[in-house]
Amino acid sequence: MEMMTLFDVIILIFGIYMIGSGIKMMRTKEPSSVVIAKEELVKCKDPAGMAEFLCRKEMFFGAVFVMSGILGLISDLWADLGWLNIVQLVVFVISFIWFQGQLRKAREKFFRSF
Repeated sequence: MEMMTLFDVIILIFGIYMIGSGIKMMRTKEPSSVVIAKEELVKCKDPAGMAEFLCRKEMFFGAVFVMSGILGLISDLWADLGWLNIVQLVVFVISFIWFQGQLRKAREKFFRSF
């Protein structure tokens, strides 16, 4: 197995995990360990509100991971996707920056400042 293929599989699996984690957050109203360490959760003013704020955003970001993993596997194993690889990379980077911004907003909104 080629290294990039392995990397694409890991991206795909992590995306599925993030989607599942977002669904779990939506159901349990407890922030996922993907977005916040359990040790830091005690500093959160409103864990249920934070979970509600981030659950759909995490699922969207997970879907971008899944899309990237699938397109990477197609490109590695079957057909060179050419310019679509560049588009996928740009979407991935923009989504990453957006999600980091959402995490920062959640910290500002739901955490006590010491």
